[in-house]
Amino acid sequence: QAGLHPVVIDEGHRAGGQIYRRPPDGFVRTPKQLYGSAAVKARALHMLFDRLAAEGRLTHHAGNSVTAVHDGRLHVLREGGVQVIGYDRLILATGASDRIAPVPGWQSAGVYSLGAAQIA
Repeated sequence: QAGLHPVVIDEGHRAGGQIYRRPPDGFVRTPKQLYGSAAVKARALHMLFDRLAAEGRLTHHAGNSVTAVHDGRLHVLREGGVQVIGYDRLILATGASDRIAPVPGWQSAGVYSLGAAQIA
């Protein structure tokens, strides 16, 4: 609607990120089991992303990694080599990973890190 065409370069093979990570095809758990109270939101975001991509309103480069950013260009490692993609504006969403701090009780039953809790 704003006349923009986002390009999403994603290390994952399916859009969804960490919190709303999509299961592989054939996965048997329901969205409610995967996303809990956020199941409706997760499904809506997945469907919106898919619709925008299908309509050509965004480009999704799945299974790719950015190896360099220089002078308005991204160097993207793809299966078959490196592709250089130019940009006017850049938003970095680098993701996150768990960092577990060993505190008393951290290995007790029922204690989860945020990352483990989202997939438990």
